[in-house]
Amino acid sequence: MTLHTVPAHPKERSYVLSLHRDAPAHSDRFFGRIEHLATGERFDFTSTSSLIFWLLQHEVAMREPHTRTAAGE
Repeated sequence: MTLHTVPAHPKERSYVLSLHRDAPAHSDRFFGRIEHLATGERFDFTSTSSLIFWLLQHEVAMREPHTRTAAGE
């Protein structure tokens, strides 16, 4: 058995997906909330396309180096 020190599912790329209780099981109406485990950022989505868009935008933002302004923002 080989012990891998790098996790297969790192927390930085892990999310919790919660479907709303009123979201129909077999429908195109897909809505709920997604939360990024490492940062706690949340997004309430109202469609599959908005969920995918947020995930793609979040992945890009996580890869970009965070720059701070002179004001310390």
